[in-house]
Amino acid sequence: MNILVIGNGFDVAHGLPTKYQRFLGFVYYFGLYAKGFNINDVLDYEHKNNSKYYIKYFEKLKDEIKKEYTDLINNNIWFEHFTNVYKEKLKNKQNWIDFEAEISNVIQELDRIRKHLLDLKSQDSINSVAKIHTEYRIIVNLNEYLQENCGRFDGFNFTLQRVAMIKNILLNDLNSLTRCLELYLTDFIEYDKCKKNKLISDIDADFLLNFNYTDTYLKTYVESKRHGSFVTNKTNYIHGRAKKENTIENCDLVLGIEEYLEGDDRNKDNEYIEFKKFYQRIFKGTGSKYKTWLNRNKDERIFTYIFGHSIATTDGDIIKNLIEASYKTTIYYHSKDALHDIILNLVQIIGVEELITRTSDDSRSIIFKPTPCYVTIDHRHQK
Repeated sequence: MNILVIGNGFDVAHGLPTKYQRFLGFVYYFGLYAKGFNINDVLDYEHKNNSKYYIKYFEKLKDEIKKEYTDLINNNIWFEHFTNVYKEKLKNKQNWIDFEAEISNVIQELDRIRKHLLDLKSQDSINSVAKIHTEYRIIVNLNEYLQENCGRFDGFNFTLQRVAMIKNILLNDLNSLTRCLELYLTDFIEYDKCKKNKLISDIDADFLLNFNYTDTYLKTYVESKRHGSFVTNKTNYIHGRAKKENTIENCDLVLGIEEYLEGDDRNKDNEYIEFKKFYQRIFKGTGSKYKTWLNRNKDERIFTYIFGHSIATTDGDIIKNLIEASYKTTIYYHSKDALHDIILNLVQIIGVEELITRTSDDSRSIIFKPTPCYVTIDHRHQK
């Protein structure tokens, strides 16, 4: 039995602009367009080369879609934070951003402030502490943004009530961000130009564990008459499936962080549970259908192929289940740097000794292979 596991690198390998920085650039330009600016004149952003494609799409937008984009983007605290982080990265010639890592940074810092306040005998301001301790600068900056640009707060002092208010804003704006991403993936990007990849075709997958939100595999490798049965019986959209017709209320895309608490706190401290992936999977009902594949026939050998997934520790529980159940696990990587990161992540997921055992010559059950099939991102894969 062959199980194919795909991450965002799968879509990128098929020339689709699904990286977070591409989405962020789209949002940036939509914001300018909505304000009436001539985005062809923008010269200070990494995505300026794609501006003509954005304009073409924006000018054809139906009023209801345009309004939804506007409502989702307007004064969204996450877009503000991501844009600032990304611009700093560009100064250091880094043209990428990891939304999940940045969300984790924000939530963990807010949690540290909350715990600091809980330790105080009275609800004194921690303004002075925030200025001294650099680990509080993220929340201090976001608090200033909310106060100055959104009119949501008066004054600057932090209290437990202020922290709770910031948490609620972060959660609501994360839901808006997630729905905006869903619209981008389903209304902006075109999938009909994707070409089959021989490596993927040769795997001849019996089941697909899809960490992406998209239907790229379905539309490219599965006959249209089989789409319904394939989705129902052979696919697990573990992070949700993007649908244009959804709303912010029923969007089931999972966009969150890994567990960062340790010891008893992992079970007892649930203050920020809504931001965590395991909770979102349960709450949004994305399921764990893949487990039935692993337990279907104990005598049947399972061959797992992982393509375009970084083996991120946020998905560590799932990756661990797959590796332990598989006779062979083949992990494809696109560069030596990517392989380095995959190995580091596997150490955290299954441990050093287990990784050494599974990659040794005598009992090799984890195999690393370079991908000869990556293509250049084609910005024409968009409307």
